Amino acid sequence: MGGDGIDTLHLDYSSLDGTIGRVANSYRVTDRSGRRLTQVNFANFERFTLIGTANSDRLIGAANEDNLQGGVGNDALNGEAGDDTLSGGLGDDLLNGGEGSDRLIETGDVDFTATNTTLTGLGSDRLIGIEQLVLTGGESNNAIDASAFVLGSVALSGLGGDDILIGGMGSNSFTGGLGNDTIRGNTGSDTVIATGNVNFRLTDESLSGIGLDTLTSVEQATLTGGVSANTIDASTFSGAVTLIGGAGNDTLIGATNSIGQPVSQYASSVIAATSEFGSASWSAQQVLGVPNVFNFGDSRQAWAAATRDGTIEQLTVGFATSVQATGTTIRQNWGNGFIRKVEVLNEDDTFTEVWQGIDSSLPNQVFDFRVNWTPTAQFVKVADYDRHQP
Repeated sequence: MGGDGIDTLHLDYSSLDGTIGRVANSYRVTDRSGRRLTQVNFANFERFTLIGTANSDRLIGAANEDNLQGGVGNDALNGEAGDDTLSGGLGDDLLNGGEGSDRLIETGDVDFTATNTTLTGLGSDRLIGIEQLVLTGGESNNAIDASAFVLGSVALSGLGGDDILIGGMGSNSFTGGLGNDTIRGNTGSDTVIATGNVNFRLTDESLSGIGLDTLTSVEQATLTGGVSANTIDASTFSGAVTLIGGAGNDTLIGATNSIGQPVSQYASSVIAATSEFGSASWSAQQVLGVPNVFNFGDSRQAWAAATRDGTIEQLTVGFATSVQATGTTIRQNWGNGFIRKVEVLNEDDTFTEVWQGIDSSLPNQVFDFRVNWTPTAQFVKVADYDRHQP
C-alpha cells in the first residue's frame, strides 16, 4: 500500500508462464487453464512500472507517469492519464497512451514503419494517443520509416548495418551508428547525433567518421569525440552545431555561418511554471514539441496559465540548442492577449528583458503571436514568458 506523495508500484512478471489481467485494484497472473498463479492487491499507488509475461497481457497504468512493457505476446497496454512510456515488444499489440504526452519505445533488428495509428516491425501494432516515437534497429541493414507520423517528435537509431532512417513531420533526432546510413529529415527541426573516437567531417549532405552517412533535410548536429585527439570539422555545414571533444587534444571547427543562419526550434523542457488552473490535463509540459495539431480548447496539447485574477503568471522553458535569439512565437488557442514580457537567460545566468508590450492577439481564436528583437549579445537557450491575467 502506498502512502502520501507519489508512489510507484513495480511488478515484473517476465519470468512467469501466464497471462496478466487487471481486476479492480489488483493484478493477477493466470495459466492457460485459468488457474491463478499469483495476485497483487494495491492501493494508493500513483505510478506503475509493469513488465508483462511471454503471453498476451493487459496492462493498465495510473494517473501519473507509468512504464508499461508488454514483452512477448499480443498485449493491450493503456497508460491512462500522465506522460507514459509504453513498449509492446513482440506480437500484435494495442498501445494506448491515454491522456498526456506519451512515448512509445521499441527496439529490434527489424524494419519499422510508423504512422499515427500503426507500427509494424516486431508485429502489427495499433497506436492510440502516442505523441513520441523512439525506434532502434539492430546489427542488420534496417529501414526505419516514420514519415507518416505527424503527432510529435521522433528519435531513430540504426545501431549496426547500413540503415535508412526517415523522420516524421515533427522534430526528429537521428543516430546512425555503425555503417553507411541514409538519414532523411522532414519538415520539422531535425538533428543528427554521433559519438565516437574518430575524426568527424560534417557537410549539409553527409557525415563521415563512424561511417559515411548521407544526409537530407538535417538542420542541426551534435558530434562528440572520444579519448584520442579528434578533429571535428563542421565548417561547411549551414545549420547549428554542438561539438564536444571529450578527452584528448581535439580540434573543433564549427560552421562558419551558423550564427547568421536562422534556427527554428521548439521548447524541449519546462524549467518553471505557475498556474492556478485546476485540471492536470492543462499543464506546462504541453508547451513542448511540435505545433499543436488541434485548435480551440484542446486540453491535451495546450497550456493554461491561470484564471483571470489580475496576477502575473510565468512560464520558463528551455531549448535544445543555444542561439543568439532574434524572436519567439507563442501559439494561443483560447484565452489570448495576455503576454506582457519576454526575458532570456544569458550564459552568465542573468536574465535580459528582450520584449515588453501589448499582446495583440484576440480571444477565442488560434493565433501565432510573434515577438521579434535584435539578436541577443550572448547565446541563450532559456526563455521566460510573463502573462498578465486581467
